[in-house]
Amino acid sequence: MDINATLIGQAISFSLFVIFCMKYVWPPLITTINARQEEIAKGLDDSKKAKVELETAIDKSNSIIKEANLKAQEILTLAEQNKKQIIMQAEVEATKKSEKMIAQSLANIKSEKDKVKQELNQKVSHIAIEIAQSIISEKVDLKSIDTKMFKKLVAEI
Repeated sequence: MDINATLIGQAISFSLFVIFCMKYVWPPLITTINARQEEIAKGLDDSKKAKVELETAIDKSNSIIKEANLKAQEILTLAEQNKKQIIMQAEVEATKKSEKMIAQSLANIKSEKDKVKQELNQKVSHIAIEIAQSIISEKVDLKSIDTKMFKKLVAEI
């Protein structure tokens, strides 16, 4: 191989090119590469943190859901107990009310019975008086009958 001026010129121009690249091109590239590596490392760290936070959030949400389910179950149990209690109270009140209505009805029946009995006694006494009048063949005025006799007759009937 012949070493001539062309080879020396090429070596010098290559050396100048390498020096130029090392001084002006290489530092911005290295800076950009380092910045990019830092961004990637930060992104990986952030993604790991986000993954941990996500798992923590999932665990927390699962525990909250379990608590909510337990509370909902407790509320349903209380509601069922309240329902039974309300039904029992309603039955007791209905029984009391029906007993009261029965007592009122019995009282009404008794008063009606007494009233009918009294009316019947009066009618019987009037009939008895009319029968007595027809037997005696003398017309007796109801207004002139002694009240004491009338009461005695009613009492006997």
